Amino acid sequence: MLSLKLPDKEMALSMNICILISVCSPFSCEIIMFDRYPSVYPFGESIVSFECEDIWFSSEKENKNASLEIQLRRNANDNWTTVVESNRSSVFRKSENTLFSFTILSVRVRERQYDQRVTLTGLIQSKQCTVDPKISPDLRCVLSDESRIIDSSETRILSIEGRTPGNMTDISIVPQILFQDKDEIYFEEDDVLQLQCIAEVENINGLPSKDIRWCKNESGKFQKLSLQHPPLTSIVSRSKDGCSVVQKSVIFYHILQNDTDVDLMCESGYSGTCGKSGINLTISIPTANTNKDKWRVSPIVIHDRESVLNKNLIKLNGAGKTIYLLCTASTLFQQESLQNKMNWCFKRQVNETWTKISPQEKKVEVVSNSSGETTIFSRIKYHVTVLDRDIFFLCEIYRYSRCGSGLAHATTNISIGGETLTNEIKEGFKYVELQKRLEPDCSKAGVAVVSVILVSIVVIAFLFLVVLFRRKEIKFRGFVLRINREEKVSIDAAAKTKALPASQAIKK
Repeated sequence: MLSLKLPDKEMALSMNICILISVCSPFSCEIIMFDRYPSVYPFGESIVSFECEDIWFSSEKENKNASLEIQLRRNANDNWTTVVESNRSSVFRKSENTLFSFTILSVRVRERQYDQRVTLTGLIQSKQCTVDPKISPDLRCVLSDESRIIDSSETRILSIEGRTPGNMTDISIVPQILFQDKDEIYFEEDDVLQLQCIAEVENINGLPSKDIRWCKNESGKFQKLSLQHPPLTSIVSRSKDGCSVVQKSVIFYHILQNDTDVDLMCESGYSGTCGKSGINLTISIPTANTNKDKWRVSPIVIHDRESVLNKNLIKLNGAGKTIYLLCTASTLFQQESLQNKMNWCFKRQVNETWTKISPQEKKVEVVSNSSGETTIFSRIKYHVTVLDRDIFFLCEIYRYSRCGSGLAHATTNISIGGETLTNEIKEGFKYVELQKRLEPDCSKAGVAVVSVILVSIVVIAFLFLVVLFRRKEIKFRGFVLRINREEKVSIDAAAKTKALPASQAIKK
């Protein structure tokens, strides 16, 4: 049995990597563990130990034919080579002492009734932190017996820790050209800012092991910043030996309603609480008066039981459709509960006056968070029919019950008709038009009656005149209508008689 004093035990226990594989059957269970300690080490010379252990829990007798092997390969494309093999009877060294950048110093074996352990200790020499991909050796632990072979996941031999970050060059809002021509600038709620930070970061094998972290000042203490999207990171530069890596981190921050002169920090080489260790830089973002007491109402959402609807194309089911309208309002401060002060109003024409809706179903929920923000969710159920074309909706936090006088509001409209009219709506309108045609039209009937009366009057008058001219006299209940045609004829005859002698005299 070969042995050598291991590295400091306290260091080994505090920094190690463990790979554990368990294999169980109804009557036994076996665990294979593969440890490396320390997990990382600086460039130069370091002593590293790899420990392979087989532990079994069985109702059967111990397996005396089982063996443990620690195998090594030069890179991912090479075959595995057994470095050390151990069984219940002996230990075998099957390779040279020097394997690439790893020199074997000792092999130690511990055997007990229900476990077996092989510890391989070696010296790793590295002149730089970067690893040549052609020489990137791995180790693994293999258990074998008469009926099976079980291997653990491989672990890299090289895990070289770079230099501690000591340089941070920049934290800024980009692009800077937006602010060059302005003496003062203030950001408002919902503005989105792009910020970047450039600094050295912790690294292993020449690659970042811990990215730049962003924090925000909350009530005098910096807390880890919560972002919608994780920071975008990229390597700016790397030293020749690969032990110093400079990283750029980019985030997008949107101004909140309660932001007042925001302080943001980026840091590197940190551990635990923001700002307590490592290096950091801070930037202050000036904000305009965000008016914390102001109510804000989000756009109205229209949906049914299955999905959000397109307000420009509401498809009806037969004679109509039930839709839901959701309105959300929020504020950072309120003196009284406004849970029941959410108005819903509607109108059918742009120039009409808003009319309050009395919905069949209305739900209201109020939610408050630790920062003092109060949010009201109000949802109503509304029925759209084939007779509707355009409907405008208003949701508001109101001070008075009259529509349109609220502290804050949101509006939307839905359209049913025109080119987007669906077959169901068309059928509905056809039915309505048919009903209209079957019903009597009062205006047309009146014109017809008047026309009949006028024609009757004209016919009666004509017949009366014909009878009068023929009979020359008509008597009706004491009234006498007479035409004196004889007098007129006699006058004409007399005139003709008097004129005859003169004409005859001329002829003679």
